[in-house]
Amino acid sequence: MSETRKIAAIMAADVVGFSRMASADEDGTLARLRTLRSELIDPTVASQNGRVFKRTGDGALVEFRSRLCQSNGRSSARGATRPPSSDIYAATARHSANAAERLCL
Repeated sequence: MSETRKIAAIMAADVVGFSRMASADEDGTLARLRTLRSELIDPTVASQNGRVFKRTGDGALVEFRSRLCQSNGRSSARGATRPPSSDIYAATARHSANAAERLCL
């Protein structure tokens, strides 16, 4: 196994009030979240050279190649999920670090 170092710009995203929305209408909330992911979040992440590397029920961890790509992706996703555009709103946090990438050979 070899290891390389790189700068990683990480974004953590989480749906605000997901438990409340799911308790009121679980099927509808999950359907809206799936649609939002497939129509907005995934294409936005891909367009900014990002990749989702961990999904949680109502959130995700996303890696971008640079802070600029991270900022652009975050702005696009947050702008489209703010009310009244959507009833699902994502809270995000950002972090940049020098990370090790392990390549299994």
